[in-house]
Amino acid sequence: MARFLKHLCLFLLAAAAAVAQPTITTLSNTTGERSSRLLITGSGFGVIRGTGHVAISGITAPVTRWSDTMIAAYIPETAPVGTLNVQVFASQGLSSNLMPLDVTMRGSQGDHIRWRFQADADYIQSRPAVASDGTVYTIDVYGHLYAISPTGGLKWVFNVPGTGFGEVSVGADGTIYTGNTTVIVALSPSGSLRWQYNQNPGANTLFGPNLGPDGNLYAVGFSGLGVFSLTPQGVLRWSTPEDITKIRAFFQEIVFGAPWQSQLYFHGNSHLRSVALDGTQLFSYADVLGNSQADSQPAVAADGSVYSNLFVATGPGILLGKFDNQGNRLWAIFDKFANPTTMLTTPEVGPDGVVYDGRNLMSLYAINPDSTVRWQYTDAGILFSHMVSPLNDLIFAGGAVNYGEPGFFEAISTTGKSLWKTVLPLANGLNIVPMSRARFTPDGQTVYIGTSIPGQSSDGFSYIYSVQTGTNASTNASLASLTLTPTSVVGSKSATATITFSAPAPIGGAVVTLVTTNPTVVILPATVTVSAGSLTRSYAVKTAPVTTVIAVPLTASYGGSSVSATLTVKPPSISAVSLLPNSVKGGASSQGTVKLNGPAPAGGVRINLASGNTAVATVPASVTVVAGVSSANFTVHTKAVGANIAVTISAVGGGVTRKTNLTVTP
Repeated sequence: MARFLKHLCLFLLAAAAAVAQPTITTLSNTTGERSSRLLITGSGFGVIRGTGHVAISGITAPVTRWSDTMIAAYIPETAPVGTLNVQVFASQGLSSNLMPLDVTMRGSQGDHIRWRFQADADYIQSRPAVASDGTVYTIDVYGHLYAISPTGGLKWVFNVPGTGFGEVSVGADGTIYTGNTTVIVALSPSGSLRWQYNQNPGANTLFGPNLGPDGNLYAVGFSGLGVFSLTPQGVLRWSTPEDITKIRAFFQEIVFGAPWQSQLYFHGNSHLRSVALDGTQLFSYADVLGNSQADSQPAVAADGSVYSNLFVATGPGILLGKFDNQGNRLWAIFDKFANPTTMLTTPEVGPDGVVYDGRNLMSLYAINPDSTVRWQYTDAGILFSHMVSPLNDLIFAGGAVNYGEPGFFEAISTTGKSLWKTVLPLANGLNIVPMSRARFTPDGQTVYIGTSIPGQSSDGFSYIYSVQTGTNASTNASLASLTLTPTSVVGSKSATATITFSAPAPIGGAVVTLVTTNPTVVILPATVTVSAGSLTRSYAVKTAPVTTVIAVPLTASYGGSSVSATLTVKPPSISAVSLLPNSVKGGASSQGTVKLNGPAPAGGVRINLASGNTAVATVPASVTVVAGVSSANFTVHTKAVGANIAVTISAVGGGVTRKTNLTVTP
């Protein structure tokens, strides 16, 4: 035993010596803005992160990559401004030396650019998603999912396991869904994992996942599960095969038909395919688009019409086609031009049904639902993608000045005129180029778009941009009214307050301050936030029990404007009096119960009782409902009778009288 213990001690000492002290040697920057990327190099960080973390001024920093010699982290948005210390804590509990870092506020990015956020990957191809609270979610090519506030501050990072990357969707309850060719995951708004679905088999390429109009998830895993659907809880509903035959495909979202059609569409493997939301195969329209250019995502109009790029081998080449939801081609365009169409972008349909598609790199066409051309806009550069504002006032396009030259953002009016163009700056001497499809905010004032930076050798990065697209920034939004429903409640009951703005709340939302003159009776949150682009926000107004009627003014304030309303809080009153049983033999007793329409306040509520015939039935003079409860019991005593006699039992309190009858039998 002694020898065993000796060897064990020697082993433990050797193991402890093998655990290196983490050491920071350099930081990628000596000065960094809040929410910016920071590369930490050194040694002894640990091959596996485990419980290891990075602290900046004692605040845990989001991390995207971790190795024994390099960590990619982000300066917390909540970090104070000034010279702070960076420290690495390995999973074994060992801490590194301190390295100073000057932290600054995030700065402006120039004309039309609200902000940009640097992702820890070469490009962002997935389309960003926007939650109802304005949070922006984007995933890069390495599966780092970022949650970014509407003002550009990083909230958290979740590193999705598996390989590849997919789209991002946000549910009505705030759940975030994303995935890749290996897994589908669901996250809470705070960034914690709710569930993970492992695809078996894994896919070669993944379209989606995206939330359908029925609340279920849909995706296409080529040479994997095929077209498949999951419940919001991560349970497989169905799958139908989709083997990969053509690998050339633009990254795609799942496109859904009009709500009454209950079907989805995608274009891959050189066919336009539609599947019902219950998994039933509907149609497959074959072409050979993938032989000439990558398959591109179709678009669906409000009337249910489907628009898709296609290739006709025996005809004029690449076309834009219109289909009904049964897969019947109604018309095709771009076959009327003298010069051939060599490339189309992804079609997009505006709120008015006008279809937009880019042709031959430089031209954007607006096409009426009947296939006639409304207008053509030709740019001096290359147009990559375009999205129509929900206000239907402009088309936001990404592009590049030329191959190998800087990218740009451009706004084109829905009448075919260029409104403005912003050329993107260089990053480390390389061009920033728009890559993902853009996502508008519901108010049409802002668009989010992912980019790429080609030519990077290592530790590549890219940006997601927030671009101001609307002319109404809602900077003059003020409070217009405060209404209460109902305007009078019994203490302990709640009312609903609704704030209304004179104009849509600004980007980033509007934080409204709430106060009341009697906070012990009316309980309010200190603030509520009206989401960007919204005109109203409702919230609960809670109350406490009272002994007398109290009128309490409430005030909401924002940006120098204020509105008020008065809530009347009343003491509880009698809602009912009952007897069990309500028929007894003379000489027996019955239990009475008096109920209030709310809990009694401090000191309780005294209820006076009376019998309509004391010779037959008697009750106590009163009963008290104690504080915090809403009912009290009492006993009715009866006497012998020679015939059935009905006696009225009354309860009186707070100016309210309630009655019930007791039948006394022989």
